[in-house]
Amino acid sequence: MDTQSLVTLRGMSDQTQVSVLDHHPRKVQIHPDWQVELHLTGSCTTILVEKIREKNLSLTPIEATLMLLGVYEDTGSLTYTCTTPRDARAVAYLLEQGADLNIASLYLNPPLSNAQQQLFDRLMKDIVQLEIEGFSILVARAMANDLNDEISSVAHKMREFLTPDGLVLLVSTRQGIRLVARSTTDNVDMAQLAIRFGGGGHRRASSALIREEGRSDATVTDAKLSEVVQRVIEFIPRIVTPSIKVGQMMSLNPLTLSPDISAADAAELMKRYGFEGYPVVENKQLVGLLTRRNVDRAIAHGLNKTAGDLMTAGSVCVFPDDPVSRLKDCMATSGWGQVPVLDPETQEIIGIVTRTDLISTLNDDEALPTQNEIADMLAEALPPLAVLCAICCWDCPARISMS
Repeated sequence: MDTQSLVTLRGMSDQTQVSVLDHHPRKVQIHPDWQVELHLTGSCTTILVEKIREKNLSLTPIEATLMLLGVYEDTGSLTYTCTTPRDARAVAYLLEQGADLNIASLYLNPPLSNAQQQLFDRLMKDIVQLEIEGFSILVARAMANDLNDEISSVAHKMREFLTPDGLVLLVSTRQGIRLVARSTTDNVDMAQLAIRFGGGGHRRASSALIREEGRSDATVTDAKLSEVVQRVIEFIPRIVTPSIKVGQMMSLNPLTLSPDISAADAAELMKRYGFEGYPVVENKQLVGLLTRRNVDRAIAHGLNKTAGDLMTAGSVCVFPDDPVSRLKDCMATSGWGQVPVLDPETQEIIGIVTRTDLISTLNDDEALPTQNEIADMLAEALPPLAVLCAICCWDCPARISMS
């Protein structure tokens, strides 16, 4: 139930019959002889409740309350995005069977045991904070070979206390390194992280048991724990999906120019449509960018040049699934104020993003200071006379006398 691996179960043999009842995605390496039944529900307990209903079995109030706890724990009391109507129906049925919400509330957020509190304190002393695509993700580690209690409650308390977008705990135990991961957003997919290290779970809650290959015991050294922590940190950027992608801000089907078009014709197009730059395309492939500045200078000097002569050559580009951070880097390193967006398969231009698009997007989250706020910052940072001269006319006598 609720797992597709038996790494901690002893006494297994080739003749042991195994039936899996789970609600997690199917693992690639699952044993081919196992009987596997997977359901898309928020809680594995929901599947069990449905089977009890099908058989018309009776439940005592305590049994119903126990199963209610299972559904609530897996679904965040029906608030996680993985929750399905089947989970809600299971809760309704359990309440009809006499499940006691007063008892359930006592166990949903239990206090930490002494051992768990000690682990909590150790983890709080060794935390790495990552900022990825605007999301804050914490990675904490601790040695706890003496721990017998479960770790998920510790993760729950740390997430409540620190309120990050994502939290990853790596704890050395007698069985190996326990990875417990939690997130508060679907943009941070903890299931991918757990699967990478041999575990599984949901986007917002997952776990794994990491054992060192080729060793019969599970003893974990501090060096080994440090190595695993580093591997986790290196992998985390792959599980983060940016909240805004280039495809959401680009203009579709942009006008493009041929390298053979004259500067005069290019100027006419720029005047007609008001664009400051055009991608230059040859054989459907990006070869450069022609800006209004280069066109105006050529015309002012009476030069008979083509777009291919005047363009900034290169293939600076982004793709629809790229994050805003990559677009910012492209603009900063290339100097291009208009960056073409390419189809990742055909490499043909499908859109374009400009500095204006980028500023408009960032302004939604990063409000620029007002004029009064700028004046206050100047007054705080500069001497009084310097502030006066910063805001008065260039030919002001006071400014002239200072210079």
